[in-house]
Amino acid sequence: MATVPLRKRIKRELRSIVVVAAIRLLSHLPRRLAWSLGTLLGRAAWHLAGKTRRLALQGLATAFPEKTEAEREAIAREMFLHHAHSAMEVVTIRSYDHDLESYVELRNPELLGQVMARGKGMIFVPGCSQFARRKPLHPL
Repeated sequence: MATVPLRKRIKRELRSIVVVAAIRLLSHLPRRLAWSLGTLLGRAAWHLAGKTRRLALQGLATAFPEKTEAEREAIAREMFLHHAHSAMEVVTIRSYDHDLESYVELRNPELLGQVMARGKGMIFVPGCSQFARRKPLHPL
């Protein structure tokens, strides 16, 4: 098994330190400010992440050949915003976890109770309703 070059290991370690520091700093933001920052980050990423943008557009061209280039670009821009908003929601969840019930809709609480009663844990997979609606799940 080949070892990772020292320069690459140092770069990864520094990147990890920066990400952890950013998460700790951003975790104290209120939801509204975090959402706005997510919008800013998503728009910046669209312009700065050329390789990722091109890859997204290629994937959309394959998946939706019937759509125009402008339509696929609009979908990709929304994807960048969605991911940035989601990242900010995850980072700031501790600032509003006490109020989570007003933020998340649980459609079948009985099922959740049954699963939790088993004592084995569960996997939660959120839907894409936020992306589809193009607005936050929480009131601003």
